Amino acid sequence: MLTPAGDRMREALKVAAVQAEETGGLGRPGRPVNKRSPFLIGMMAAAGVAVTYGAVELVIRARSVLVLIGLALFIAIGLDPVVAWLTRYCWACSSPCST
Repeated sequence: MLTPAGDRMREALKVAAVQAEETGGLGRPGRPVNKRSPFLIGMMAAAGVAVTYGAVELVIRARSVLVLIGLALFIAIGLDPVVAWLTRYCWACSSPCST
């Protein structure tokens, strides 16, 4: 026993299936978005704020790593003459390490 609501549901499903076949399943394209709409302007502003916040966070987090890299480079350059002198005069004459 089919109710009127069940008949309408079957009819709607058939119409939807025909429309899906005609349009490839995605439906008819809607009207283009107005580039001056408040919604689009708000979304673009929010995206800009999010990208700026992410860039600032990246710089803040990378700052400590960059400081450590700079410090390591400064120490390596400062110790290079000492290591060169030690390898030339002291460690060159010593016997090799034995294990």
